[in-house]
Amino acid sequence: MVRQRRDAAALGHDQDRLTDTTTVHPRDTRSATASSGMVFVPKSGRITDRTLTLNPHSKTFRALKQGGTTLVRGKDYTLSGTRLTLKAATLNAHFSRGVPWLIQVITHDTPALANATGTTDVFTLPVQFHGDRLKTMKAKYADGSNVGQGAWIPYKEYARSYEPDYARNAIKLTSDPFKEFDDGRTVSLTFHFWSGKTVTYNVSKSGTTVTGWKS
Repeated sequence: MVRQRRDAAALGHDQDRLTDTTTVHPRDTRSATASSGMVFVPKSGRITDRTLTLNPHSKTFRALKQGGTTLVRGKDYTLSGTRLTLKAATLNAHFSRGVPWLIQVITHDTPALANATGTTDVFTLPVQFHGDRLKTMKAKYADGSNVGQGAWIPYKEYARSYEPDYARNAIKLTSDPFKEFDDGRTVSLTFHFWSGKTVTYNVSKSGTTVTGWKS
């Protein structure tokens, strides 16, 4: 067996990185991973335990480390099969572990959207992400029907229809979704974030003019 170890730099509470130490079998050179690379904790309120599913790829879980300190199983974390549960207290600490797979622990609050006007060429929706990250967007009319002729699902395609711009605190809607919007009819956009939060926003177009407002 070949033991692989690499320490990631410990970061602050707003964006920690959590890693584990594993034993690597020569026949499988893939790195161990987990079900997600991000764990979100609320900016305020009670922090609860978080569970991730490990993908060991023929490796054996050895330890969870904080820098050079091995965390205590049962106190700082639990492991049941491939289910790794991080205890609430652990989420407030700084971590590093030896496998290249890094899990960001991100402090977040509910994203806040603002009213805006624009055109069907490109519509920029102001948003304060508050540490969260956009996952998907769906579009429906007030009667619950999906936007788009014959649309079976409400979800719109990432990058082709919408894309977050974290540096500019915005979500950009391309011209593509507006081709499906009925003129003068209000469309309810539901933004799903990786933390599990959802935020609803209304959009209406009149010709080439687009108006957006908070729900």
